[in-house]
Amino acid sequence: IKSLLFTYFLFSPITIYSACSGTSLYAFYILYFFIFYYLFHYIKKFTTYHIAILSIILSLSIFLDHRILWIFLILFFYIFVFSVYGIKGLGTSNFIIKYIKITQHNSLRRKFRGHLFSMIFIIGFFPISGFILYLTINYLIGDNFFYFYENLESKWNANTFLSIVETDTITNLKNRAVNHYSFAQIIIFITPIYLFEIISHYKEGLKVFVLLLVPIFIFVLIKDRSLNYMSLSYYVVFIASGIASITVTQNKLFKLKIVNYLSFTFLFLISIFGEYYYLEKSNFTSEQIFYQSIINNTHNKTLQDYKNGGRFLAINTTLNSIVLCDKSIMYPIIAYNKKNNFFIPNSSPLYKKAIINPQSTCDYIIVSNKTSPYYKYDKTETSLKEQLQKKNGDKNYLTETVYYCNTFKIIKVLK
Repeated sequence: IKSLLFTYFLFSPITIYSACSGTSLYAFYILYFFIFYYLFHYIKKFTTYHIAILSIILSLSIFLDHRILWIFLILFFYIFVFSVYGIKGLGTSNFIIKYIKITQHNSLRRKFRGHLFSMIFIIGFFPISGFILYLTINYLIGDNFFYFYENLESKWNANTFLSIVETDTITNLKNRAVNHYSFAQIIIFITPIYLFEIISHYKEGLKVFVLLLVPIFIFVLIKDRSLNYMSLSYYVVFIASGIASITVTQNKLFKLKIVNYLSFTFLFLISIFGEYYYLEKSNFTSEQIFYQSIINNTHNKTLQDYKNGGRFLAINTTLNSIVLCDKSIMYPIIAYNKKNNFFIPNSSPLYKKAIINPQSTCDYIIVSNKTSPYYKYDKTETSLKEQLQKKNGDKNYLTETVYYCNTFKIIKVLK
């Protein structure tokens, strides 16, 4: 079974996607796996070692996404339940009966309180220390406690494309359906391993209890977001927890090995199909491009457009001419021309002034076209439109489009 699982992991569409998409998805994949791997190991023997390793892993997760620390509010309740089950020799597996027996004996109560408080200290020490270190580093470098999370040019957490765009600039994406198809379909197609583990271990209360942490985990990650546009960086927790559950499980579900192997082979084939289906239906930009370029073998012309536009700027603009653009979208052009042009990206203090009065601030403007996969994420395009609406359609400066392609256009501001 472990060999089948390893083979599935190697050839999973999500593994291929994380290897070639340039995102931090793989880091989240491994992070979620280890969180549940050590939780499952802990409920087998209730050893301090596994909870200490879990604490260290959670402390490292801060540098990917500090919002994961919200999971502590849920974990404290889980630790309470684990502490009850951690008291041995009560002759029952029923949680309520075990807790009543504990409260009726002074020695058991002291043992329970000591175990509970020591667990809270162990699981909280490293993450809290790491979070203080995280805030300190951010403040010393950027004079802001969340500098690396909020700064567009130095983000530690680039787990989703939308995380680099302010939500108040995207009016057409708010409260839209998750990836444009229902959450029920995602559950059916991308979570067969997770659901299989819940069903096959329905008699193991603690294991199901840990698996049910997954939807709570997702809620914690999206609780402070007004956007419901979720990428694989969120959904991969379903797959990671399912794989961790299979890895830790030692009991045979079937007496016949051939039935066991065939069952898991069928399960992994369904999972691969489900991941392909998800990527095919997803409207998340990077997932769209991956599916079209890797699975459909469709050549992505976007990068070539950026190369050609970069060459055009280098050849046809004067040295140190000022260009206004969204750096998170036009980064390839900026990287190609940073010695030739001066760029005002949306992270620059001059950006707001340039949007209000481009004629006095910049020489060129680069914005995405509607045919670009990044059009709805281009903050410069959105900001210029909003500024035009404020002026009731009256643009007080003249422009000329000097370069046009499917992905973007370069506009010269006439002085």
